[in-house]
Amino acid sequence: MDLDLAQVRAFAAVAEHRHFGRAAAELNLSQQALSKRIQRLERIIGEVLLERAPTGVSLTEAGELFLPHAQQSLAAADAATAAMRGTRRPVRVDTWGQPHPPMTRLAETMAAIPEVNIEVSNRRSLPLALRALLHGELDLAFGRVHDLERAWPPELSRQLVELSRMGVLLSGRSPLADRQALRPADLVGHRVWAPAQGSSPEFAGWWRRAAEFLDMERETGGRNIGLAQAIADINSDPARVALLPVQMVLTEEPGVAAIIPLTDPALLFGWSMIWRAGERNRDVMYLIRKLAEMSRGRAWASFRPGLDWLPQPDLEDLDGE
Repeated sequence: MDLDLAQVRAFAAVAEHRHFGRAAAELNLSQQALSKRIQRLERIIGEVLLERAPTGVSLTEAGELFLPHAQQSLAAADAATAAMRGTRRPVRVDTWGQPHPPMTRLAETMAAIPEVNIEVSNRRSLPLALRALLHGELDLAFGRVHDLERAWPPELSRQLVELSRMGVLLSGRSPLADRQALRPADLVGHRVWAPAQGSSPEFAGWWRRAAEFLDMERETGGRNIGLAQAIADINSDPARVALLPVQMVLTEEPGVAAIIPLTDPALLFGWSMIWRAGERNRDVMYLIRKLAEMSRGRAWASFRPGLDWLPQPDLEDLDGE
């Protein structure tokens, strides 16, 4: 006969507690569902295993005989599950960089699927992450999939999961520093800080397209070595601005304003998740499905025509890939 371990576990829990209510609470079941499982088990075995009485629950002779075998079966199943979990390697995910939106979204998803072991890295460059994906060093990566200066590798699949709103980082000495929101017309006379050295091509390409849309000069000199350097460079010149995600957390620096949202239109940056086409690892595919499900359910990639702006290549991602 084929025994259902969920039914066997239900019987063992009642046998241990001698109480249906406490057993149901342990298994996170209703008492009705617990009773049905035991009834099905009794039908399969062909014997009554438990007797209810005003004083509690007792085992029948058949129940006493079956209990040690049930406990052994459950112990073996639990040991097999633990062994499999121990041999399953972590899912290796690159979130681009710590202050950027994919890390937040991945953290939300990890909280929803704690059973999947995830190992996080931050390469701060999608081309580097794509190379690692193709070499099998990564399972999943995030990034903007345009302006990469190379054709998209056919071995990789991708799906848009996040449209993050971009804002303006400016000096606290700027007359715009106390504004709650900015429009493109407010930025006349300012320059977009977009150093060529050290900037990943997908960000450099977005900055170039955004500066063209805003009709602003780009400042490409210097080197991008992180948020601290960006803050220092912006703070040194009130005419400089940087375009960064509005949810990015800034360190407390004297004289530096917060990242102020842009509106009319809002400027958006598209983040896609990327994985190997034909991926078979069940944990990787489970994570991908969960990210896609949460992106849809929580509107991470919502776009408002006429109110939001994306570079032309990124607009093609809105219809799926």
